[in-house]
Parts: sequence; structure tokens; C-alpha cells
Amino acid sequence: MRRRLVLALRGAVPLAVGVSLLVSGAAEAAATVQSFGYPPTSFSGPLPADPTVCGMGNDDGFISGTDELNGQFTATDNGVAVHGTETTIARVDLPATSVYGAGSYILGTTVGHFAFIQYGAVTTFTNTTNDFGDVIYNAAGEVIDRATFHLVEHMTSFDLGAPGPSPEDKVVVDFSRWRLTCP
Repeated sequence: MRRRLVLALRGAVPLAVGVSLLVSGAAEAAATVQSFGYPPTSFSGPLPADPTVCGMGNDDGFISGTDELNGQFTATDNGVAVHGTETTIARVDLPATSVYGAGSYILGTTVGHFAFIQYGAVTTFTNTTNDFGDVIYNAAGEVIDRATFHLVEHMTSFDLGAPGPSPEDKVVVDFSRWRLTCP
């Protein structure tokens, strides 16, 4: 459940960075440093059921909260470096089929730190994400237990063909490790 949310939100980061880079224009001889991001933005919607994740159940839940992104990029004639932080504060209303019972919910905060560096033909991307104190409550608002999520991703690639992604490119490091703990 949380991994699905993180993966969905992570897709917004490259888009925000790409738009910021296009708006900034090409780097001249000196470095161009610019901030990017967006203020807390509300979201809400169904959360697809996954009975294998923390006793969510067989029916969809509902997620709502805010997401905020802040970062900075530095562009030179030799490449670009981007880093930032994405913070998500959310409430997940679990379905009645959840092992925690009808009316149960989760409150949590996720903080992700990312870095993207492109220097010549080499590109690296790193992402670390941690949940802080995801607390599971019953319908009466009493604490049932806590859940945590940790994610580390890294990728390094060489652009060996035409500029941008191409079949000739070579990925030399690509890993993703994550851990989800549930009561």
C-alpha cells in the first residue's frame, strides 16, 4: 500500500525537474543554480486493495493528504545536478475487510530525499524514503500499532547512443531495497 503510493508520487519528481530545467534555459559558461518545487498540495482518492500489505483487506481503501516538493538544481556546460525532498502527510481509511476492523485508519508522514546527476554520458539517480510513525488506529481512535516503510534506490547508466534514452544505453548499477514492517 505505502510502496504503491511512494511509486506513484515518485513519478511526479522527474516531471517537476524536467519542467524546471526547460524553463531555466541552457546553461552558459557559468553554473546556473535554481530552486524548484511546489507548496503543500492536497490529494485524495481510492487506494487499491492489496490483501498482502499490512492486513489491508480485499476492498479498496481511501487515501487523502498533502504532498510538498522542494529542491535545487545546478546546471553547467558539463552536466546537471538535482537534489530535493518530497514530504507526504496522509491518512488512509482502511476498508471494512481490513484485519483491523471497520473504521480503522492509518496516519503517517513520508519523507523522500532524491538526487539526480548527469555528467557527460553518466547519469546517476538515488532515492531514499522513510515513513515516520505510521500509526494504525481503530474506529474509536485508539492506537492499534505502528507500521514503517524504508526504501533505497540507486541507478547508474551510460548514455551510449543518441542523446536521451536509447537501446544502446547501458545500466551498470540498478537496485531497489525496501522494507515494510506491520503489526
